[in-house]
Amino acid sequence: MIRKRKTNQTLTDSKLEPFFITVDDYCFTVKERVTPDSDHFKSSGKVKVYEKSLSYLPSLGAALSKIAELKAGIGDFNSIDEYLKNYETIKNEIKEYTHELRSII
Repeated sequence: MIRKRKTNQTLTDSKLEPFFITVDDYCFTVKERVTPDSDHFKSSGKVKVYEKSLSYLPSLGAALSKIAELKAGIGDFNSIDEYLKNYETIKNEIKEYTHELRSII
């Protein structure tokens, strides 16, 4: 039996920016919204925002963990402890937010 494929759903939230999640019949895809630098030497002066797929994951929880990992890696760190603290903070913020949503539903 052939199933008609559903359209993708997009999950966006300001807490996840610049990342977001798309969902299809097979997986959760973590994507990033990228705005190129208009001052780049190859730029024609026009700025076109595009989406960059970063990871394909089996569950929403895995997708949220991946976003926490990606957000934690933004910036410079002087030690592994500083990076891990930043990662745990972001991960806990996302976890608390999703638990709040579940309690509302």
